[in-house]
Amino acid sequence: MPGKAKGTVIVLVVFILIAHLLILYFIKYNNQNLSVSDFNLSIPGNIINFFFTFTLLTGITIYAIRNKKNPDFKPIIIYTIISSLLLLLCFLTLYIKIPPSSIYIFEQTLNKFIVGFFFALYQFVQFMFISYVLLRIFTEKNLIFLRVIFNSVIIVILLLLSAYFYIEIKMKNYSENWKYSDSQNAAVVLGAAVWSDNQPSPTLASRIDKAAKLYKKEIVHKIQLTGSNAPGELTEAEVALNYLLKKDVDTSDIYVENQTTSTTEQIRFVKNNLVASKKFDNIFIISDRYHLARVSEISRFYNLKVILAASEIELSFDNMIYNRIRECIALAIFWCFAL
Repeated sequence: MPGKAKGTVIVLVVFILIAHLLILYFIKYNNQNLSVSDFNLSIPGNIINFFFTFTLLTGITIYAIRNKKNPDFKPIIIYTIISSLLLLLCFLTLYIKIPPSSIYIFEQTLNKFIVGFFFALYQFVQFMFISYVLLRIFTEKNLIFLRVIFNSVIIVILLLLSAYFYIEIKMKNYSENWKYSDSQNAAVVLGAAVWSDNQPSPTLASRIDKAAKLYKKEIVHKIQLTGSNAPGELTEAEVALNYLLKKDVDTSDIYVENQTTSTTEQIRFVKNNLVASKKFDNIFIISDRYHLARVSEISRFYNLKVILAASEIELSFDNMIYNRIRECIALAIFWCFAL
């Protein structure tokens, strides 16, 4: 391949990878019904996307400079094509409506699992691309595919560990200094599982208890219940309402929303309805302590200033480990894709 052609290939690859980053940013914000004006590069998820792309572009540039005489661009072209096709699949899974399904995988509907799978696959291929380029810079050629896989797994682990420590720091810095307020404050109870006979799960019950506690202390004056339903059950919000009515809360101070199915949808509801109405001075969002870090990140993504309030649920050791691992994965996914 002539020198001029090699230079053209590098420029084209760089252009495509920059386009990947911009498309990913567009997907993240468009998927959450946000406009370009809401974009903020300083939030952790967008920084992470930028860092991965910057690392990849820097690696490709260094590799091209160090191997001017005999560069092997074929793998770089292949990785670029594969990642481009996967990003296209990610786009299609979001914007081509998959028929609803009652099948759940890892507590997610089949539709959401398929979307998450393709996004995760795209991200893993990007990690492989980064690993390959860095290995070639250091002239590693032996068992390079196995090394690429191993290094990519290490990057995934580091990303999850970053999410874990981020959650831990958020939990340690959490405090409650609220007192009686004459401001118009609202508490938003995020939905959680409903058990048989339309009974709130301990998680949902503890969130409602927290809202009732803040209400009786006159820290908040209205309570917004959220959450849709699983087949054959009342909605999470309706079950929460039945439970809350036993707590001597005035029904005129309770609002019910029963269409949202995820934390991101509930935060979007808060922005588009509660905040947009300008009826409240402060919004308290109530969830479990381990969940609040992700709630905080989603709120920042939506450019929302909210007050976080932790439920007082006591988890067994097994449940605590499970929930923290689940939150680490969910936070990493939200950082990378806003899903």
